[in-house]
Amino acid sequence: MQLKTPRKLKRFPFQKASLPRYLTQEEVKRLFSVISSPRDRALLALIYHYGLRVEEATLLTLESVDLKNLHIRIQRLKNGVSSQKPLWRHNAKLLRSYIRLRQDAGQGIEYVADHLGHKNIQNTRI
Repeated sequence: MQLKTPRKLKRFPFQKASLPRYLTQEEVKRLFSVISSPRDRALLALIYHYGLRVEEATLLTLESVDLKNLHIRIQRLKNGVSSQKPLWRHNAKLLRSYIRLRQDAGQGIEYVADHLGHKNIQNTRI
């Protein structure tokens, strides 16, 4: 009795094992150079530097950020673990710029919290 050689299975494109492509430093600089909104710059900087998922970024509040001691509390969704990380000075500068701009525009966090009906300012998202 003769055994037949199994046919080779077709490989589909989604089965290719390849490494993810990352942005070069030059590409990151170009990306940030076209972002004009202080809010978007601060948010993207946090997402990029801390590897946040979008949903994790939406969980950030002013309470999550300690600008005085340069710490940020990040709540991870994958394992439900939150951790305190050092806040990069550049990110702190971007956040201060955004917060100052909101306050100068008459839309300080107190205004936003009141407008949204939040009794506790800590429940107001960044």
